[in-house]
Amino acid sequence: MKVKLIFMFILISINLTVSACTGFTSSNRDIVLVGNNEDYTLECEPMVKIYPPDENCYGRILFCNKPYPYNNMPYIEFGGMNEHGLFFDSYYHPYLHPTNPESKPVYNGWYIPNCLKNCRSVEEALEEFCQWYHPMLDYNQILIVDRTGDSAIIEGDIVIRKDGDFQVCTNFLQSNPNLGGYPCWRYNTAVSMLDNMDQISAEYFTDICNATHSEGLYSYTIYSNVYDLVNGVVYLYYMHDFSTVKIFNLSEEMSLGANLYFMSDLFDNENICPNIPTTPIGPSTGKLNEEHIYLTSTIDSDKDKLFYLFDWGDGSNSGWIGPYNSGEECSSSHTWIEQGYYEVRVKVKDIYDEESEWSDPLSISMPKSVNEYNIWIFRLIQRFPILEFLY
Repeated sequence: MKVKLIFMFILISINLTVSACTGFTSSNRDIVLVGNNEDYTLECEPMVKIYPPDENCYGRILFCNKPYPYNNMPYIEFGGMNEHGLFFDSYYHPYLHPTNPESKPVYNGWYIPNCLKNCRSVEEALEEFCQWYHPMLDYNQILIVDRTGDSAIIEGDIVIRKDGDFQVCTNFLQSNPNLGGYPCWRYNTAVSMLDNMDQISAEYFTDICNATHSEGLYSYTIYSNVYDLVNGVVYLYYMHDFSTVKIFNLSEEMSLGANLYFMSDLFDNENICPNIPTTPIGPSTGKLNEEHIYLTSTIDSDKDKLFYLFDWGDGSNSGWIGPYNSGEECSSSHTWIEQGYYEVRVKVKDIYDEESEWSDPLSISMPKSVNEYNIWIFRLIQRFPILEFLY
């Protein structure tokens, strides 16, 4: 029971932060490709794991992340491929409670990564899958594909097999779209591009990943993959930069033994620190217990997304705000509760955590409230009546 609760906690935390992912597959003769966008929070550190084969398990490549914000949890295997060309990835969907009418044994854990250890095909994976009851599929559906071009989407108790030349999976239940998440522009875009595809290629699948990537506030395409299941090759793109690619040949990687790579290290291209932000723009004086708004902006030479941090000068700060585009104006507000003089300053960091120095400060004063100020003047006039004429 303890193991089950831990995994439920992990997967629920994933669902809170992953609001959009896209997977799609198509095949033609000897070509079987899968495209995938992993949309997640920017506060993460994804990694790639390589496992060579042994007497009990097939060799495989896995793409992993931690269930933010619970970074003390172990890494979770979000997707991957094994040496026999079997692929999987998971996609959030509206709540769906799987039933267990046949009283199958409960699978306490994350099922699909284990299939890569033991299965060669979609049929084998589904045969093993159907032996268990999987409560962890309350919020997660699975796309599985093999090197023959066979594919299926697992929605709780329901398995949707590929019908036609391609199959697409996003974040709604295709068996019951009314539960939410549909219509989905990413699904419609991928379907349209696959339907109008002249020739299947890794380059065209990269174009589909680009067309369906996400740059929302709470969901951001952290990495994208194009899998060549026949040749055992994976093309990896980071932070939806489709001009730079890391290519993994699984056979070559497995020959080097077990390994892991942090994606940020794989794509470390001498990132340039953002420019220091402008001095905050806003009122230099104001009333206590009232909200005051301040603005700033800066330029990032790499055109990376940016986060801003305001220091309010009273021991508090705004926390990191963003992401913003390079040059886009950022605003934040603060309320002071004590009379005094304060210096408001701001700094910025890019998506690779490269931080700038603090900006020049904006000096502000927060006098007492109007009522307190009037009482002070009244008492002063009582002591020095001549001030009444001046006041």
